[in-house]
Amino acid sequence: MQLRNKMLLMVSGVLGLAAMATYAVQSLVVYPSFVQLEEEEAVKNWQRCKRAIEREVEHLSLFCLDWSSWDDTYKYAKGEFPKFYDQNIGKREWFSDQRIDAFYICKPDGQVLLGESVDLTTLEATPLTWLPLDRLPADHALLKVKADKESCVNGLVMTERGLMMFASRPILTSQNTGPMAGVLILGRLLSDDFIASLRDQTQVEFQVWPLEGDQIPAEQRGHIAQAMRSGVPVIQNDDGKTLNVMGVLNDMQNESVAIINADILPSITTRGREATRVASISMIAAGLLTLAVLIAVMRNLVIRPLERLKQHALSITESGDMSRRMQMDRNDELGVLARQFNSMLCKLDEYRQQSMQMSRQAGMAEIATGVLHNVGNAVTSTSVLAETLCEKLSRSKLPGLGKAVSMMNDHQSELPRFLSEDAKGRQIPAFLGQLSDHLNHEMNQTQQDLDSLRKGLLHIREIVATQQKFAKTSTIAEPVELLSVVQQAMTLVAGTMQKHQIEVRLDVRAESTVVCDRSKLQQVLVNLLTNAKDAICNFQDATRRIDLVIDRDATGAASVAVTDHGMGISPENLAKIFTNGFTTKPDGHGFGLHYSLLAMKEMHGHLRVSSDGVGQGATFRLCMPERAMLSEQVA
Repeated sequence: MQLRNKMLLMVSGVLGLAAMATYAVQSLVVYPSFVQLEEEEAVKNWQRCKRAIEREVEHLSLFCLDWSSWDDTYKYAKGEFPKFYDQNIGKREWFSDQRIDAFYICKPDGQVLLGESVDLTTLEATPLTWLPLDRLPADHALLKVKADKESCVNGLVMTERGLMMFASRPILTSQNTGPMAGVLILGRLLSDDFIASLRDQTQVEFQVWPLEGDQIPAEQRGHIAQAMRSGVPVIQNDDGKTLNVMGVLNDMQNESVAIINADILPSITTRGREATRVASISMIAAGLLTLAVLIAVMRNLVIRPLERLKQHALSITESGDMSRRMQMDRNDELGVLARQFNSMLCKLDEYRQQSMQMSRQAGMAEIATGVLHNVGNAVTSTSVLAETLCEKLSRSKLPGLGKAVSMMNDHQSELPRFLSEDAKGRQIPAFLGQLSDHLNHEMNQTQQDLDSLRKGLLHIREIVATQQKFAKTSTIAEPVELLSVVQQAMTLVAGTMQKHQIEVRLDVRAESTVVCDRSKLQQVLVNLLTNAKDAICNFQDATRRIDLVIDRDATGAASVAVTDHGMGISPENLAKIFTNGFTTKPDGHGFGLHYSLLAMKEMHGHLRVSSDGVGQGATFRLCMPERAMLSEQVA
């Protein structure tokens, strides 16, 4: 037997064994991993459906909090505001508008002061056995709330109308003070339309089947029993086309009340099956190519074309230009390899473009998170100003004018004598003078508060406008006076600083003109001032003062230092303080400092932090080149 034939036979055997091994690996290792991944993703989708329902329960509880911590509700529960229903709810269309199926106000002992259960389709009253209209049992689950705004009871309950969400809160004043006047209960039905809206939110096709009733298909009852015993979702794929994920949904007593059934299309295993097939085809093609190389031993038929292909790949690796194509007009295996290589380059280029698009979308999501954080800070400041304004108006001396006018009207027939001889009458001119001075002072203060409120709203508008400009063009920089931007930021947070009794001291050691996006720099300063305020409020022994210093650093760049005397930063947290999502606040999101760092980099500046440790306060220093220095950098 010729050597060529021996080699051909040997290589064929080796290739055959390799193909069998590859098929075994694909069938026993690779494809099962796709199946496992598919099941894990299916369970995650099921969990998304469950979390969507749990979020709706939380939203209902927060809506209940808004109504329970309200003076009108408190007065009604105390019997002091009988027109509460007419003035705040009115017609039953309110229930449809708010998607509320049950609204109850009860005394702490269960006596029902106001109770309505409405069918939102017909707007007809539909009483609930679980919530009597006259009195709730003293041990009713929804009455187990305490005189604390954080106290609540919420969850799911199976009623004769179907599965419903309930939430109850103690009725307190708008300042969340007591004593507790009663309990507010809200209910919302998990109707078919409501479940359909949750499907749109989660992008998952799922159903909620109450354990009571006949909604559960007979063929699924065995699987549901298994899910109830195990306490974890059960996955079924009876028809080979759809994954059915079934798991238990508990009520507020932590008892099984319903089943969530999610129908998931097995896209991952379909891709895995296709990947296995492609891998097998690629193995066969590689085997044929290997045989062709062994048969074509001549240099001009094999070695040189392979060398050309290698050089082509290396050139693409060095240049990164995937638009280059290998020109090889041959009809043998090497020609096929060249054409497949070109096709692969096309696909790689497409995948690269897709990856760049995905990265851009991720960046847009991060920018949107930063914008929402900045809007939240601005809204907090404006809301504090609005509360302050309302308190000042409530303490106004203006009603005293009405009393004086009424007194003069009572003595209109003898007004000269009354004003000159009567003891009370002689006090009226002086009182009117004092009242005039007080009202002028009050009007000036109100005007200042309204001006600050207007600036806060303009700041919110600027944040949104900046985001809109970013979506259309790049950031537009302009020369601005650093002192004016700092003063604007101080004005925006003045209300919340005053509320928390925090003094903000400004020390201008050097005035500077910088080239930047005014709105973006203002957002960074508001973020730093807000964080400084939180650091002071969260530390009991803090000195309630924030120091703002405008100066130049060692390089001559303009700088602003924001120093608080609050809780400080531990050494291990200093290294990750600007990381996206990192926060030490119980209610924080970890977006503000990360956004501020990126904003400063975009404006050719930088942001740094220093702290001597916990309880020693912290200093955030932002630096950016002045106008002349920035021109030199650009040049």
